Amino acid sequence: MSSTVEARNVLSAPGPKREESVVIDLGVRLGLTSGEQRVFSRILLGESYKEVAASLGCSVKNVEFHVSNILRRTHAPSMKKLLAAISLAQG
Repeated sequence: MSSTVEARNVLSAPGPKREESVVIDLGVRLGLTSGEQRVFSRILLGESYKEVAASLGCSVKNVEFHVSNILRRTHAPSMKKLLAAISLAQG
């Protein structure tokens, strides 16, 4: 099963979950590092790479590095498409 499909399955699982716990659960299931999980959660909140860098106290290059790793792990062609798949999974 691809990681993008895994992301859809995690987010469409029954039961009440707070958004934060869903993101953490998704990050763990996708095998994201803690740094990738932090970047991923901020991007899911709609922050730009610059805003993510500012809120995490790192450089934009560092954010781009984590995003590149996230895309590689999820086999998604872009963050926009990954977020769209997650949005579809949520209904």
